[in-house]
Amino acid sequence: KHTLTLGVSLSLFATLLYSIMGAMIKAYGKVLPPLPVFIFYQNFLSLIFILPFIFRGNVEHIKKTLKTSRFKLQLLRACTSLTIMFTLYYAVGHIPLVNAMLLSNCAPLIVPFVGYLFFAEKINHRMWFPVLIGFAGVAIILNPDSNFFVLAAVVAFASAVALAITIQIVRKLTTTDSTTTITFYFTFLTTIISFLIAIPFWQAVNLEQFGIIVVISALYFTSQYIANASMRYGNPQLISALMYSNVVYAAIISVLVWNDVPSSYTILGMLLVIIGGASCIWVEHLTLSKMERIRV
Repeated sequence: KHTLTLGVSLSLFATLLYSIMGAMIKAYGKVLPPLPVFIFYQNFLSLIFILPFIFRGNVEHIKKTLKTSRFKLQLLRACTSLTIMFTLYYAVGHIPLVNAMLLSNCAPLIVPFVGYLFFAEKINHRMWFPVLIGFAGVAIILNPDSNFFVLAAVVAFASAVALAITIQIVRKLTTTDSTTTITFYFTFLTTIISFLIAIPFWQAVNLEQFGIIVVISALYFTSQYIANASMRYGNPQLISALMYSNVVYAAIISVLVWNDVPSSYTILGMLLVIIGGASCIWVEHLTLSKMERIRV
């Protein structure tokens, strides 16, 4: 019980940090350098943050950590993760924070279809009802009236598609590579790719900009690290469902900082997406538990 409490606490804290990061990107969007340059700095700083975990041991430890048999999959994960960054950060700057966070958290609704299309995984028929509930929420958020259906909302939903693909890739990688190895290649490859993307948009950053980038990067890296740690102390399905708390945090921050109260449509869509996504995670948990009992 104590371990589960720790896992839940870490998960809720990780999502709080992630929501604060999103709020900072929205608040300082006009101060920050062009998006490609900002994303490069964030990945570069994240790479620096992970290096002490790589080089804290002897030479054998370093070699073991840097060894991967699935470099192509690591590269694909880096590309999908960069897609998440570009789409989510763009959306945060152009639509209300809570809408961007909510639409980007639709990944559990999309994961079954990604598994079916790209990894030859069968779709659990118990998923259909919660998926339909979740997508009903998405439809309400995207198009409650004619003036909300904007490009940024579609882009935010695209980040959820990229996240769903990333989740499936990471599941494959964890069967052969350690968390530290996966994190290293993620930060290393995204730093290289984002640098190449940033070259045409390059501009020097001043001290104020760099300070903001450092804080945002620290929030990003710490939230990811704590989220990974929370999985060790609680049921992964429960912990994953708790990630939806960043939608609630985003709503609270929006009210406190921008006095932006979510509309009734947004609140209804929020409830449907959270219920649908959490139900998908729970159905997957029940299915895996049943398969484990059959194996025993």
